[in-house]
Amino acid sequence: MLPICLKSQKCVDLVIVNPPRIGLSKSVIKILMSALPEDMIYISCMPSTLARDLSILCEDLYEIHECTAYDMFPQTSHVETLVHLKKI
Repeated sequence: MLPICLKSQKCVDLVIVNPPRIGLSKSVIKILMSALPEDMIYISCMPSTLARDLSILCEDLYEIHECTAYDMFPQTSHVETLVHLKKI
């Protein structure tokens, strides 16, 4: 969907990503880094891939504005995390 939006040459202000447990693919990260939306919402169910992807996105382009963990599955080790990133 994102490549289609970018081809329309309209400004992308907000992107919401909710990748599978393997995290964002390199191609999606490349697209996000070229689109540079003002805000990004990253929803994750895997803390390790979230950390990996955020280390790339927050290197020079974004900063974490807010991070909230949601215990959707009580009494298990699973947690959903929502991170709001803002362009620097």
